[in-house]
Amino acid sequence: MGAASKDNVATIGAIGLLAYVAADGAHHALGHGTACLALGGRIRSLSSIFVDCSLTGSAIDLAGPFANLVVGLGAVLCCAVLCCAVLCCAVHSHCAPHIHRNATVLHPGGSFQSAVVWTATCLQRGN
Repeated sequence: MGAASKDNVATIGAIGLLAYVAADGAHHALGHGTACLALGGRIRSLSSIFVDCSLTGSAIDLAGPFANLVVGLGAVLCCAVLCCAVLCCAVHSHCAPHIHRNATVLHPGGSFQSAVVWTATCLQRGN
């Protein structure tokens, strides 16, 4: 990393770890675990690498990757909505006061909740 790089290694590592835990939890707990319970099975063991269900079958096996797909698409949709709102509000002057005060994307001092409120405000104003 050069002197011009402002990336914080600890922050990037924490984001990567959070992404891993979310993907792993979605795959095993939400995917395989939910399918096991929905089909009437009993979870005997659940870990970050294995789910031991009292039932076996392709529906339980496919539920893990399907859960990753659903959670991943949901995350992409959330990011797209927030990014679209940031870009739309940055272009329109009636949202300009909100950009500097509330957007965590443009102002690290803001909170996630204020960014959501700011996004909803901009969208309600007709962007």
